[in-house]
Amino acid sequence: MLNQTFELRPIQSGDEGFMWEMLCASVFVPDGERRPTMDELHAYPEITHYVTDWGTSHDFGYIAIETSGGQPIGAVWLRRFDAAHAGYGYVNDDTPEVCTLAVVSEWRGSRVGTALLQSILRYADAHYVTVSLSCDPRNPALRLYQRHGFHKVGESGTSDTLLRTR
Repeated sequence: MLNQTFELRPIQSGDEGFMWEMLCASVFVPDGERRPTMDELHAYPEITHYVTDWGTSHDFGYIAIETSGGQPIGAVWLRRFDAAHAGYGYVNDDTPEVCTLAVVSEWRGSRVGTALLQSILRYADAHYVTVSLSCDPRNPALRLYQRHGFHKVGESGTSDTLLRTR
C-alpha cells in the first residue's frame, strides 16, 4: 500500500479525458477475457453516454487526486437518465445512476474507492431518495456496494441492477 495521501474534488470541465480512462477501467472483465480498448468502447452508445455531454444539471462526481504530485488516481460520478436513454443501472427517471467507480491500478487497495463511493453517496443522499448502479455479480466490487446498502432489484445483460435508498 502506498504511504501517500489523496484528496477528492468535484469533477470539472476538462476532466473528460480522465473520465474516459476511468470508464474504460471500470468495465468488468472476467479472468481470461480481453479488456476492451477505449476505442472499442467508443463504438457502444450505451456505454459512451456515461461520459458524453458531461455537465448537465443532473451530473455530479469526484476525482481523487494524489496530493504530492497532483495526479488523478480515481473517479466516481453519477448521472440521471430517462427511459429512452437508460443506463445499465437504470431504475426510473428520478434515480441517478453511479456510472463509474474506478481507481488506477497502483492505488487499488488504498481506500480510494471507498472514499469515492462514500462521498458520492453523501451527495446522492442530500439530493435524491435513491441511487442505482449496475455490477456484474462476479465483480469483487459487489461486496463494497452491498456494504454501503445496495441490493439487487433487477438484471441488465450480464449485470445486476442494484439500488440504495437513503
